[in-house]
Amino acid sequence: MKGHVPVFRQDLNIIPRLREGGGFYYIVQDGLGGTMLELGEEEYFLCRGLNGSATFESLQESFRQRFGYRLPEEQLRALVHQLDYAGFLTTSQQANRGREDELIVPDRVWPLFDPNRLFSWLAALFSWWFNPVFLVLSLAVILAAAGVLVRHGSDFLLETKVFWKTGGNFLLPILGIVTTNVIGEVVKGIACRYYGGQVASFNLTLIYRLVPRFFSDTSNAIFERERRAHLLIHLAGSLAQVLFCALCIIAWNNTTGWSVMHTVWLVLAQVSMVYVLLNLNPFLERDGYYILSLWTDMRYLRNRALRVFKYRITGRGLPEPLSAAEMKLFWWFGLLILIFETGFWSLILGTAGFLLTSKMKGVGAIFFLVVLCLRFEQQIRAGFTRMEKWGERRIMLNQTGSIRIRYLVQFGILLIIVVVMLLPYRSSVSGEFSLRPVAQFGIRAQVPGRIEEVFVEQGEKVKAGEPVARLDSRDQQRRFEEAQATRDNIKAQLDLLLAGPKPEEIAKAEQEVEAARTSLRHSEKLLRRQEEMYRNKAVSEKDYDEALKARDMDRERLKIAIKNLDLVKSGPRKEEIRAMEAQLRLAEVDVDFARKELELTTLRSPIDGHIITAFPVQSEGQYLDKGDMFAVVEDSSRLLVDIQLPEEDISQVRQGAEVVLKTWAEPARKFTTKVRTVAPVAFEKQKGRVIRALSEKEWLFERKVALKDEGRVVTVLADLTNGDSWLKTDMTGYAKIQAETRPVYAVFFRWLSRFVRVEIWSWIP
Repeated sequence: MKGHVPVFRQDLNIIPRLREGGGFYYIVQDGLGGTMLELGEEEYFLCRGLNGSATFESLQESFRQRFGYRLPEEQLRALVHQLDYAGFLTTSQQANRGREDELIVPDRVWPLFDPNRLFSWLAALFSWWFNPVFLVLSLAVILAAAGVLVRHGSDFLLETKVFWKTGGNFLLPILGIVTTNVIGEVVKGIACRYYGGQVASFNLTLIYRLVPRFFSDTSNAIFERERRAHLLIHLAGSLAQVLFCALCIIAWNNTTGWSVMHTVWLVLAQVSMVYVLLNLNPFLERDGYYILSLWTDMRYLRNRALRVFKYRITGRGLPEPLSAAEMKLFWWFGLLILIFETGFWSLILGTAGFLLTSKMKGVGAIFFLVVLCLRFEQQIRAGFTRMEKWGERRIMLNQTGSIRIRYLVQFGILLIIVVVMLLPYRSSVSGEFSLRPVAQFGIRAQVPGRIEEVFVEQGEKVKAGEPVARLDSRDQQRRFEEAQATRDNIKAQLDLLLAGPKPEEIAKAEQEVEAARTSLRHSEKLLRRQEEMYRNKAVSEKDYDEALKARDMDRERLKIAIKNLDLVKSGPRKEEIRAMEAQLRLAEVDVDFARKELELTTLRSPIDGHIITAFPVQSEGQYLDKGDMFAVVEDSSRLLVDIQLPEEDISQVRQGAEVVLKTWAEPARKFTTKVRTVAPVAFEKQKGRVIRALSEKEWLFERKVALKDEGRVVTVLADLTNGDSWLKTDMTGYAKIQAETRPVYAVFFRWLSRFVRVEIWSWIP
């Protein structure tokens, strides 16, 4: 800080303002809508003295003569720092400390019209907007929209996914962005006029030369010291945007699903919600940041925080005198800004790069490079400026001709990085895993029935064949007894056939033969007498016919009796025995089936394991139909590790490679095993199955479902002993599989190598 002071810029807008109670203060602004400072009379006097030829001592003396007291040197330095960081000096104070500032590329601004008359008319027309009743009603609408999201959030997310997945009309998001932006800026202008301020202009600018943004220039509207008015202006614009988003959500909920207007309100709600979240984010230079800055009464909070953070990191002195509390606040706020911006721009640029390159290939990559250049235009220009200085002849030498220690340190760090990149490194590939039991079976009812008794509890260990429950067996018992009775009846009949005729039956048949012969002898004698008498005309022809008929009938009875005797003596036929034996076998089958059904009323465990069904005893009294599940038993003494690796990493996996597992449940504990098998096919991760195995109907259905694109994976299987039963099935975590040893750069930049060798190669015609 010794020597001559820098020069205060002459191209700044300086607006004098009259204080309440007398005196002046000054608003200093860098161009239309640019950086602005409020300076008191003492500060403005010092700015006029910054002409490049004065010294700090002369400024202090001039100040003492003008105001009657000597300004402390540290306050003068703080003022110069503040002016320098605001960009109001033509010679950077940091140049004296060996610092090179970044080249600032301001966004181009196009003033559209003078809005004061329009905003004045609107402020009079909508003055009720600023009534507490309207504020309460607005909050009620916002709460109602929040309730809609809580109740129908899943539908909102699903329709959002479907819209973007199916490539919806890109004009609707643009319309939503512009509408939300214009609503907020118009309401800010109206609020400015309502509170008595002036709106300099209504402007259009292109952020990073790409994104259009309208804004009301209210920077000179109200005296800077009227902090409350400025705060209300920004709050009014933000509240209007939140209210617009809430109305879009309510309109979406009250229109016919999947109709045109339903989709319009959906997209407007999506875009306005994202816009509001970004606008209210205190880490971006939007309304959220300005509200925070005004609320805390810390001007230029963002720039000061970043400067303090940078100076603390580099180990240099603070750019301005700060208390311990202010230094801590600026340090953490600067750190949070850097973290947020890094993550935010990584997400935005990464998504843009992925979409452009995946949709347009090489042309998309060129467009993405253009986007990167526009985003980092300021840093690129600053880099070229540094390169010009590095190209100077004495870049490595100081004024005495000796080598600068700083450059030696930088060169040494670069050399160390190169050496480290060439060191061998044992790489690994990782993926999500889930644990599967080596055996898992469902205990199902093989026969229908009501559960009468349960013998096990959840987690109880059971043996194969051990009873776990018993069903009502009355129907099965009845069918079993009926089958037994039928079998016994048929068996008795078969035994009767095999035993043959009884002696009594043979004797009876023989008696019937003798009786028939005796009867035949008597009828023949009678017939001979009748025949003699008939020739002598002693009897009529009728009597003779009756005797002849009796003789014929006795002869037939004798034949039948003889055949019956032969039949009784011959026994059963072989065909009859075989038929009866077949009936007996069928009856035995029925008995066995009925016995098994009766046995199946006792449910048994098919394997050794543990019951994993929750509270099986509560199922007592329930009716199970055939095939219904009662409980599940699994053997978790050994687990199957199902690892899903991205298809681009599977080439590095070998059978027998070491696998290190960490579960989400116990991240401090490691489990090791080895690769058992690698699946021969890749499949869609989000579907969890091989697509080509689907039927045509299933495939057509899959095409209509909006799913998140997660890429293809290959399943790698490994075994894991679970001796202490600490691991549970279906646990998840991450697995690392050891791969080959390669240089560090090849391991950590393999994604870049893959992108160049495959993706960019595919773009080359």
